[in-house]
Amino acid sequence: MNLIKFLALLLAVVHCSTTIAAQSLKCANEQLEYAADKRDEFCVFRAVVVKKGAPEPVFENSASTKVAFLDSNFTRLPDQFFQAFPQLEWLVVMSSGLEVLTIKNRMRVVHAAGNQIKSLQAEGTAGAKLTTLSLRDNPFADVTSIAKRLLGLEVLDLSGTEVAEDETIKLAVFAPLVNLTELYLARLEAAYLENDEEMELPSLKVLDVSGNFFTPSNFKLRVFRTLPNMEELFLRDASMTDLSVTDIRRDMPAVKRIHLGGNDFNCKLLVALLAHLKERDIEAPGQSSSCPQGYDNVEGLCCKSHGNVYPPRPPTGPTASPPKEGLDTTTVTPTATKPPTGSSTPIDTTKTQVKEKEKGSSKHYLIYGGITVVLLIGLSVIGFFVHRRNAAKRRLPIPSSDNQMQDL
Repeated sequence: MNLIKFLALLLAVVHCSTTIAAQSLKCANEQLEYAADKRDEFCVFRAVVVKKGAPEPVFENSASTKVAFLDSNFTRLPDQFFQAFPQLEWLVVMSSGLEVLTIKNRMRVVHAAGNQIKSLQAEGTAGAKLTTLSLRDNPFADVTSIAKRLLGLEVLDLSGTEVAEDETIKLAVFAPLVNLTELYLARLEAAYLENDEEMELPSLKVLDVSGNFFTPSNFKLRVFRTLPNMEELFLRDASMTDLSVTDIRRDMPAVKRIHLGGNDFNCKLLVALLAHLKERDIEAPGQSSSCPQGYDNVEGLCCKSHGNVYPPRPPTGPTASPPKEGLDTTTVTPTATKPPTGSSTPIDTTKTQVKEKEKGSSKHYLIYGGITVVLLIGLSVIGFFVHRRNAAKRRLPIPSSDNQMQDL
């Protein structure tokens, strides 16, 4: 009897498990902001969990073309999901732990920010149809796989990934993407931006390299000559203190806007730079209404106040010369005093001031020394006369008793 009860219980558990495994998941239509300032209607799945070794969920068949996963947890999407959505064109997977991204033939747009994606799988002709791919904030480093297989891309966002090799953004690796119009490479912890091969990206109009820490001495604007149609450059929060510009139109012939907010320019440089851009009809949008202490606001951009800039020591010697006007340098050099007529050597005003101070100090020392000597001489004279008086008293004769009586 007990055996029969045990078998019945076992069958019930198996049946229950089968029922759970066979349960279909159905999405619900809703408006979703899938990227910054971008909204659309998606068929949304929430809290989908797929654990390793556990039965995969079954997705209910749907004709939806736009699907999103929110608040979920899985490393890859089951094959049955793609079978249930044969018309899928847009896929959004936000912060769901996805490690492998599979791209099917009909897919055109994929936003998969905030996951753990390290590899891509593109099937069939998927590379030719996919136009938009966002892998923002993923540990993704294999940019070569994108450049070789996703040749139809027009918008690519790799911000916050690991595609910078040796702290270097290499624009040449994106050259095979001939249709690419927007490229986002922000926050890659890059110090260098290079295109040594001088490979052109002829269709690129927008480039975002904000949030990197470029080395000013190695940041050359000539690298943008390989982007002949670039109209907008984002260079925000790049810790820039220096930017050498001669004629920006030589390096960026089509540029219309340059975003410079959040850098560390001094105000003298920023004012000159903004004037240079205005002369060439290039916008530099401001984004700050107030600036921290020690910074001034110049047309909506924060810059180091003049009082906080510590200039270098003034130049000395016959070969020293003041900096040229323009933007070839950002060093703020104090104006040297003009030398007398006929002299070619600048006057070092700092040394002159020091010498004058030294002369003044010497005069004070002489005065104080003279007063001290006079006082010492006076005290010596007084001491001498006091000594003689006391000596004279000691030499007077001692009066006798006879003399004393006579005085009485």
